[in-house]
Amino acid sequence: MKRLLFIFLILIGTVSQSFASFYIDVMGAMVNADDLENQTGFGIGLGYGLNDEIDLYFRSMRTEATENANLYNEINYEHVTAAAGVVFSPVLPILERFRISWRNTFLVGYSMSDVHSEEFNKDTSDQGLSASLWTGIQLGRTR
Repeated sequence: MKRLLFIFLILIGTVSQSFASFYIDVMGAMVNADDLENQTGFGIGLGYGLNDEIDLYFRSMRTEATENANLYNEINYEHVTAAAGVVFSPVLPILERFRISWRNTFLVGYSMSDVHSEEFNKDTSDQGLSASLWTGIQLGRTR
């Protein structure tokens, strides 16, 4: 079920719904947080377009994974991130013909990872500053 949800979120996460200068992104996520198990999840982003090339952006994601499910040594992983920053989308006429834009996103925020071991009945967590840089294409972008 999680894989199906992940694929669905990836498919709809590439298209933003526009409301004047505000927009909402829904995304699927896969996180590899150092020594933790790879985790899948979802996120939401809220943006505000300042002009044709620069947006202010807030994104929050939550992912989780379970190792050795329903066994005595089950381990649950969880990762949460909330960050804000800017999106730079240069106007490239060749891409606009195909309703595609190139997005460069830089965000700074807070990140927390949590691990719970059923075997030892112990929780371990770590939190701190996170920074992220994303670049790539966005489908369905209209300005």
